[in-house]
Amino acid sequence: MAKRRYAVKRSVFKKVDRYFHPFTRDEGREKVWLEGDFVIGEYLMDMKDTYGNSCPLLRVEEAEFSNPVTDKDGNQISNSSLEGEKLQLNNTGTLEHAFYTDENSPNHGETVKITYLGIEKLTKGEWKGKKSHNIEVEVLEEVIDSEVSEEEMGNQEVF
Repeated sequence: MAKRRYAVKRSVFKKVDRYFHPFTRDEGREKVWLEGDFVIGEYLMDMKDTYGNSCPLLRVEEAEFSNPVTDKDGNQISNSSLEGEKLQLNNTGTLEHAFYTDENSPNHGETVKITYLGIEKLTKGEWKGKKSHNIEVEVLEEVIDSEVSEEEMGNQEVF
C-alpha cells in the first residue's frame, strides 16, 4: 500500500511570540507591577502557565508600567514599543475570577483595561491572612467624540 501524503489545510495553533510581565519576580518576590500601572488591550485568547492555569493574552493598545518590560533576552522595552505587541498576564486569583468565573467576564475580542492596585491581605476564605494582588479588570468600549456629548456621558470615565 502506498504511503498517504498530506498538505496543510489550515494552521490551528502556532507558538505565540509574546512578552510576559509578571506581577512579582520569584527571586525575593520583587514587585514588577506598581500601583497604578495599567495595560489596555484586545483580549485575544488564553494561554497556559507552567502550572496549567489559564492566562489571558492581550494585544497591547496602551500601557503604562513604572518598571520596564523585558524581552526573553533581558532587553528593556519601552511602554510605547509595546503597542501592537502581545502580552501574557500571569495567573492570579483575581484574574482567574475576573476572566473565567465572573458573570461579566470579558469575551475574546473585547478591549480590556487591567490596572494594578497593589497587594492586600485577604480577610476571609481559604486564604485568609495571605497577601493577594489587587487588580481591577474593566471591559472598555470605544467612544467616538462626535457620537456622544459630555452631558450624555455623565459620570463615566473617558480616557
